[in-house]
Amino acid sequence: MDIGGGRVDGWEALASKYRKIRILGSGLNGSVYLAEHKTLGVYRAIKIVPKLNNHLFEEFRKEAQILKNLHHPGIPIIYDLEESKEAMYLVEEYMQGENLYSRVHEIGVMPYQELVTFALALCRPMDYLHKQSIFHLDIQPGNLIIKDGQVSIIDFDHSQKQDNNIAYADGYGTRGYAAPEQYTGGALDARTDIYSMAAIVYYAGIGRYPSNDQDKMPESWGKLREILRICLSTEKNERYASVEQLKNHLKELPLFLVHRGLELHGLPLVLWHFCCTKKEVQYMKKEIHHCI
Repeated sequence: MDIGGGRVDGWEALASKYRKIRILGSGLNGSVYLAEHKTLGVYRAIKIVPKLNNHLFEEFRKEAQILKNLHHPGIPIIYDLEESKEAMYLVEEYMQGENLYSRVHEIGVMPYQELVTFALALCRPMDYLHKQSIFHLDIQPGNLIIKDGQVSIIDFDHSQKQDNNIAYADGYGTRGYAAPEQYTGGALDARTDIYSMAAIVYYAGIGRYPSNDQDKMPESWGKLREILRICLSTEKNERYASVEQLKNHLKELPLFLVHRGLELHGLPLVLWHFCCTKKEVQYMKKEIHHCI
């Protein structure tokens, strides 16, 4: 399959409907293109997997089956599944924004307030996903799209349903963000994703994934440090049991706000009402309404 600037083998299966614009990403499992629907004038992300590897081909089918039943603003909608002699094509909603890796690389790490709201925003699609009994199992910077305070999750080719016997050999997941049990053959569950979520928040605030330097988290993070340490425990049983539990602890964190020239330290979200006017509270709610 030619994934360069020229022809993509088998694109003829989609050429009557879609105009190929550019490649969004590529890897061992295939390529993802940005395309425009010729009639509707809307953008779609089209994932192409060549029929060269039966295992990858079945993983691709599984991804489509998982996504077709999900309905959340932070998870792409599946519009179509096409097939040709050379490949299969998954037509998805194009999630606009920038991935977390690009955001940190181009702008820098997130300050505390942004980091907390980002962590809460990440909990929204992940909480929904787990309540549908689905685990993502590859939460990493390239798979998170950020736009207007909302976090979207893409690339579900490693996802699994809870009713499956989930355990994998060495090499599963993205190193640095995958939980230890993903490399030891242990059973995987919600706490596996929670580890990866904490590794992501650590990356967004520090600029690298956690290793043995968790003490590098700044003192100014306060209780956020303890929350992340719990999530990043090598022992699965020591982590939070659910994303909802993690979210509730995050919502108790203080936000450090500059208000009328004064810094308001140590105020949980619920106490903003006592420190600001009604209009100011409404403004701040609007700023993080995706996260609470």
